Amino acid sequence: MRLVCPFKDDETGKPLHFLWADMRHAFASNMINQLGPNWPEVAESMGHTNPEFTKRRYGHYIKDEAKSHRKREASGAILVNRKGR
Repeated sequence: MRLVCPFKDDETGKPLHFLWADMRHAFASNMINQLGPNWPEVAESMGHTNPEFTKRRYGHYIKDEAKSHRKREASGAILVNRKGR
């Protein structure tokens, strides 16, 4: 069973459509951005007893960020070269 978050939009009063799992993923990505791949500390913050579980579950955030950084660097280099700098 998946639980739906009970929060409502302040202006409309309509229920917001996101899951508790969405909130956990947002929290995890924020923790990883702040702490880096410090899996024991991230695991403790999330209430996990096994840092390896946390790494398996949320390790893609580190890989995705590194990939995004490489893409930004590559596209920036192309733009600089086109402008003749």
